[in-house]
Amino acid sequence: MALEDRHLDLLQNIEFMVVSVYRDDPMMEDREAIRALEALVQYQRRVAGGQTPTLPDNLSENEQLVFDRVQGIVEERREMAPPEEAPKRFSVLNKKSNSFEDTILACLRKLHKSAVRWNKRNGKQGYLKFAIQYLP
Repeated sequence: MALEDRHLDLLQNIEFMVVSVYRDDPMMEDREAIRALEALVQYQRRVAGGQTPTLPDNLSENEQLVFDRVQGIVEERREMAPPEEAPKRFSVLNKKSNSFEDTILACLRKLHKSAVRWNKRNGKQGYLKFAIQYLP
């Protein structure tokens, strides 16, 4: 089953936060969403890897808004997630987990890839104009 079938609600939550910034500033461009998603992927990669994440410091106002709003919804979802059961002992099979943090990372990567694709296909607001059609 594809990621979008298993975690459509999470993908929509994240994308809604991106589009909410665009609704507040219709001059926002895809490049801002893409940069924010890149920063979120880097941040979440560290979280999923059990490392201390570092906050980005070179984001524009819209990029920072996207980052903050997505982080807010991720925190809400993290609090609602059921506790994970730790593996009983280390093994090659337990090395790669399918944790909530990995799921968040996969969703962020998927949306980043989508944003890049729609931007290339339809120009500087191609992704945002595509995404806004499907969100309330």
